[in-house]
Amino acid sequence: MVETGDVEGRLCGELAASIARHVTKHSQDGAPGCKGATFYHYSMSAFEAATVALTKFGLLAPVPRADRPGETWYCQHALTMDADAMPKYLAGRVGKDDPRFAELLEAYLGVVCGYGDPPMPTGRQPFDCLEIHRNAARMLAEAGYLEPVGDQYRWTDKIGPTMVAGYFWKEDFESLAEIEERDLEAESDEIVRTMPDRIVQIFKEQADVISMTIVLSKLWRDGAWRLDALPESGNEWITLPAPCILLAQRVLKKFRAKYGIA
Repeated sequence: MVETGDVEGRLCGELAASIARHVTKHSQDGAPGCKGATFYHYSMSAFEAATVALTKFGLLAPVPRADRPGETWYCQHALTMDADAMPKYLAGRVGKDDPRFAELLEAYLGVVCGYGDPPMPTGRQPFDCLEIHRNAARMLAEAGYLEPVGDQYRWTDKIGPTMVAGYFWKEDFESLAEIEERDLEAESDEIVRTMPDRIVQIFKEQADVISMTIVLSKLWRDGAWRLDALPESGNEWITLPAPCILLAQRVLKKFRAKYGIA
């Protein structure tokens, strides 16, 4: 046993509790975060990591399957205690340099930052911490992974290796989400700035996200407008997969602002 209240133990407890609440939020076998609540990982890496991490701390156990006796992986897993009890429980059982901690921290980022509802931000800029993340954030700050900035928090370099391992940051600790946001902002600015008059007229008459997505999919290539594919009438458009839906939403917002369209 380690000293009750140890920073590492309390941090593990808060991270585990947060993971437990998130992964069981759709449980049909008990209230989310309560003992007996279940979830299945569906072979998704973040939830597989959560399954492994919680199991190593004794907080999760496989639910036996009638059709596959002895199966411990491809089955539902149930919490062995309430999430609210996990911080105190682990505070007295986890000490410094516990080998299970790194896996738990990575699982926390994968689930809470990758699939949270809403997700906890992974950028390098200060962010507002929602109430559902506040207990874990306080402990992450006490351990040096976050730093308070007024009423906000900011990730420190100490979290860097785990962010890199989880594909949230580049090797130089630059946030991929912030890189994508800068690129999205710059590209949407350029699209609106260089939009040909004919396209402007089309969207003055009909400005909606689906239409913008289709136009960008067909006519915006390598940072420039390609009007050679422009059809004679809108009836010739064919709806394509929409990998640029976020870009279309950003462009439409700026287009409406520029041309005063409500």
